[in-house]
Amino acid sequence: MVSLIALLFFIAINGNHPIGPRYLLIPVLLILTALFASGVGLLFGALMVIYRDMKNLLGFIMMIWMYASPIMYPASLAPEKYRFLFYINPLTSLIDSYRWVFLRQGELPSIGYLSLSFIVAAIIWFAGAITFRAMENKIVDVM
Repeated sequence: MVSLIALLFFIAINGNHPIGPRYLLIPVLLILTALFASGVGLLFGALMVIYRDMKNLLGFIMMIWMYASPIMYPASLAPEKYRFLFYINPLTSLIDSYRWVFLRQGELPSIGYLSLSFIVAAIIWFAGAITFRAMENKIVDVM
């Protein structure tokens, strides 16, 4: 949140990107980001306590996930017939939406793609919560 406030401050004083109605999308994006991040944290946090090698696997998964997410390239580069598979990754619509809001680049993903990202993020959160809850007693024993 501190970084977001600093970013908004610098955008406001820069003057090239005036704050407008597109910034109303930020709370929705923050909720989706928090849902996804907490789900991944719950899932891998629970698994990492029990399975020590998960730390090595997590680094590999994060590296692959970074290349699978449109951080340095726009999602519009994907062919239209494969774009649905591209948007199963919740970070795809999040990154494109943040890019559209703050940098005024690209286009806002459709509501269908944003809904798909929300559904996948919710599934990841529920999987993380169920995994964490199932391993809670084991985690207490290990800690």
